[in-house]
Amino acid sequence: MSIIPPATTGPAVERTKPHAARLPSFPVTEYQVIAAILWLAGCATTWFMLRALGVPPWSALALALPFQWICTKLEAPIWRRKINVISVLFLGFDALVNAGGVFALVQRVDRVPFWSMLHSAGIVGATIDPISATGVALFLGFALAAAPETVWRWRA
Repeated sequence: MSIIPPATTGPAVERTKPHAARLPSFPVTEYQVIAAILWLAGCATTWFMLRALGVPPWSALALALPFQWICTKLEAPIWRRKINVISVLFLGFDALVNAGGVFALVQRVDRVPFWSMLHSAGIVGATIDPISATGVALFLGFALAAAPETVWRWRA
């Protein structure tokens, strides 16, 4: 039997105190969720392009998913500042494939209410011209090729 009373403070006691309940941390950040959605949008534009070429729906899906995965892997050195010819070529090819898939949608942008609003305000014409549609499609195609890898690395 000890005459010395047990310690009530200090590092030894702090280590033995039960900690307050903590919420488990979610292993994926919100930016990684956004990046995954953007990556799937890139898969969708690839699917749209393949469908426009006459590829059956399930075959287009079976080609679009691995194509985007391969492009993602081969473009990865660019985002790590290790630029090489193959990565740049695949980024350009990925952007063109995405642009090809989004082009049909961009050509019909003049049918949405937002375009009608801009047209009634005199900001845009009644229809979108092919050169503008191509420019918008190329911009969106490159954005969809570059955004997932970039956004994935963002920190909250």
